[in-house]
Amino acid sequence: MQIQPTFHSLALGLSLALFLPIAASCDGGTSTGGSAGAAAGGSGGATTGGTGGTGGTGGGSVCADVCPAVVAAGCTSGPPDVAACESGCATVVAMCGTEFNALLQCGGDNPTFVCDANGTPYPSGCDAENAALGACLSGIPALCTSICPSVVAAGCNAGPPDEASCEAGCANGKTQCPTEFAALEQCAPASPTAECDANGNPYVTGCESETVALLMCLAQ
Repeated sequence: MQIQPTFHSLALGLSLALFLPIAASCDGGTSTGGSAGAAAGGSGGATTGGTGGTGGTGGGSVCADVCPAVVAAGCTSGPPDVAACESGCATVVAMCGTEFNALLQCGGDNPTFVCDANGTPYPSGCDAENAALGACLSGIPALCTSICPSVVAAGCNAGPPDEASCEAGCANGKTQCPTEFAALEQCAPASPTAECDANGNPYVTGCESETVALLMCLAQ
């Protein structure tokens, strides 16, 4: 029972949207409560005296604070300069303020940025938070980005050929089969592994019944 994908693959991590040039500006104090107001329901800077927002740091100031370190990491897919970093940063603050703030909190006051396998910068030791932000930006649920590497690595005969296909089918499951998707989401551990059943279908280890239920729902 193989799921046929209909969605695009996950965005390449944090820096593709957070730290690459995007037509937005951090000048004038864009924040999780300012330009993000439409998405977060507030106005003004979140922790700099404004109201509403996602409860995080003002976008303009935090972009200016972190971008020198981001550029200094020298990642191949990172921003070419601080101005480009700040521009992309503002857009991500507006789109995914909650996940952005969680990533910053994980990195601490003086985060060290490293490069992932795709050459994109993110704070060292914050893989889970980086994945959550990437999921928010791409629209792919965090569960899918979590389980798909192990699902593909299992190499099951009826499994997806690559992570993009896996993520696409998984994301489709959240829309078409929300009850079964939620059950698998609750069952899956923080660091999931996957195995193959007798029919060559992959399942999350320890969550075989939940995985099968989701696959059967999608096959209807």
